[in-house]
Amino acid sequence: MTAASSAKRPLVAIALLSLGLNLWGIDWGLPQRWHPDEIVGRAEQMFGDRTLNHRYFAYGALHYYEVMAGAILPVRVAQKLIGRFNTTFEDALVTLLARLLSVLLAVGIVVCVSLIGTTLFSQRAGFWGALFLALSMGVVNLAHFATTEIPSVFWFTLSCLMSAYALRRRALRWYLLAGLCAGLSAAVKYIGGLSLLPLVAAHALADERRPWRWLLGGVAMSGVGFLIGNPVTLLAFPEFLEGFVKEGAYNTARGEGRVPRAFAPLITHRLVQALGLPLCLFSLAGLAYSLWLARARGHRAAVALVWAMALPHYLVMGMQYEQTMRYIVPIVPALLVLAGKLAADWLAARTRWIRAAAGGVMAAVLGYSSLYTIAADLSFTRDSRYLAREWVLRHVPEGASIEMTAYGPELPRGRYRVAQRPINRSPEAAAEANVVKQKPLYRAMQRWLSTLSPKTAGPSADGNREGYTTWYEREIRKSHEAVQTFDLGLRGLEERRPDYLIISRLYTLPLLKKAGPADPERQLVEALLAGRTPYQQVAKFRYRLLPGVEPVAEFVNGTVTVFAHAGAPRND
Repeated sequence: MTAASSAKRPLVAIALLSLGLNLWGIDWGLPQRWHPDEIVGRAEQMFGDRTLNHRYFAYGALHYYEVMAGAILPVRVAQKLIGRFNTTFEDALVTLLARLLSVLLAVGIVVCVSLIGTTLFSQRAGFWGALFLALSMGVVNLAHFATTEIPSVFWFTLSCLMSAYALRRRALRWYLLAGLCAGLSAAVKYIGGLSLLPLVAAHALADERRPWRWLLGGVAMSGVGFLIGNPVTLLAFPEFLEGFVKEGAYNTARGEGRVPRAFAPLITHRLVQALGLPLCLFSLAGLAYSLWLARARGHRAAVALVWAMALPHYLVMGMQYEQTMRYIVPIVPALLVLAGKLAADWLAARTRWIRAAAGGVMAAVLGYSSLYTIAADLSFTRDSRYLAREWVLRHVPEGASIEMTAYGPELPRGRYRVAQRPINRSPEAAAEANVVKQKPLYRAMQRWLSTLSPKTAGPSADGNREGYTTWYEREIRKSHEAVQTFDLGLRGLEERRPDYLIISRLYTLPLLKKAGPADPERQLVEALLAGRTPYQQVAKFRYRLLPGVEPVAEFVNGTVTVFAHAGAPRND
């Protein structure tokens, strides 16, 4: 066996570990599509309409094309060869294949981190960084979804790897590849374009001078990559511009006036959520260690390049008000490259007791991270919705009436009389839309965009023409229509008087945080939780593996509570 093949074996093992953790529970919720942000439905519509325009410019279009090519097209080809699938199986298969793309790209991120650590520091640093990333709950969590997060981070990290090669190897091709991948990352999520900054850092920090035309070539290739992945920019530029401005203005204003900027919460809460406390602390220790390393000329350029991978993204997202775990995950690869360098150096220390201490810390970090990520995977396979469904089937007799919020269990409609409560996001969306509309820059852009309205207009359902409709405008319209015929407050519940009411914390927690105190649905939820209604709590579900090892995976395993009306039928 050659030395090269022997050196690759640990990376192959880590990649297989990542693959297994990402695949575990990948069929979560199927055939229903439980995650509200998975892009499969819109990609199917694009495929059916034979269009490249996704008409949702909060994101770029590239991952829609990836899902069309890697999930929808294979299923359509199989249907031509084998025969038509039933709709339920087709939906499940397309979603499963779309999620598999995220799984494979997440493994690709692990490989990229290993190669970045090896290129900038050492093979052992790359090994440890990749192992830490494979056991990172936040990455494993997002790898289960057919959303844009993992694809954007993959192209971002691949671009950073090309920049690392550009730093260490004098060749134009690394500049061009780094720029191309940066453009592709931006074509998934616009913020991915920040991956161009590590290339700038690599050019400035290289030991020997490089021609400026190389850097300009890399920048030009980023534009090529963006247009390849997002051709709608050219095909429907006025519509793209209006959507980009409107969606961007709304997203940057979410939470303004209600919560502080996200700089501190992204670290103190979301990074801890993504990594677990031990690995989070160790990654921050690696960050501090990198400052000490930067004193030596031999490590200064490598450390600065890794900082260029993380700091710009953190500054941009920290300026926001809304903060979720997926906003911090893009900087995790860079943090774990530095954590890998710390682990490699600490374990190679000359002093025996330092090596022993390092071994103990590594065992604790890896042990907890393994349990933490396994617990997250188990929360997919033992989601509270599954547990609630089992309870209902055992304890609620056929014919009972059940009302439930979004994110509730899937129940057999032929067995029960199920009423789905409409999702009401209009109070939140309307309030934040008003914040956006008060901004002078937004008003100025709107005046300019109004001159483009005939060009930005797209077809509406009735055949007329209408301008770009943002996410929050659609939510306000949909919620307003829903509540016209469904009273979400206590009075409406008492009039309908279902036997059982099921609520999910995934729905009620944002409601309690963002809806005003006069909101009828918020008042209902508060009354339910306080026991001030005719409904009493009879069951509560949230899967937990062990006390102290309770990851909060996004959109998964939210607490589901079952309330029963006095006198409701029940199988005991």
